Amino acid sequence: MTTGVEQDVISNPQDRRSCPKKWNLEKKYKVVENSYLFSFLLSLQAFVQYDCYSLGCILDTLKEYIKDKKLYDPNNPAIVLCTQVLENIFGMKAFHTSQLVPALMKSLLPADDDASK
Repeated sequence: MTTGVEQDVISNPQDRRSCPKKWNLEKKYKVVENSYLFSFLLSLQAFVQYDCYSLGCILDTLKEYIKDKKLYDPNNPAIVLCTQVLENIFGMKAFHTSQLVPALMKSLLPADDDASK
């Protein structure tokens, strides 16, 4: 079961209202190809390589990984304890869920169709 704190940043695919309004979950991004995030996403067998991904799709994928690995701090579920993979992606041993999107943006570039607007 997730807490409201987790849902503030990590979106629920059935309820897109759970992400702060400043982050557009439908906006498309390209993942920097030589980044740890790119390698991580491609390592997931269910994740198909596309030219760009929505922010919501990337967040949903990370949320499932974090939940499957039980990486939420049991004393404070708003804190994610990083595996080596997440530490490589975010450069932190742990992070508050509110830090997820800003840290993630370091590995994302606006998709060409969004950049021209």
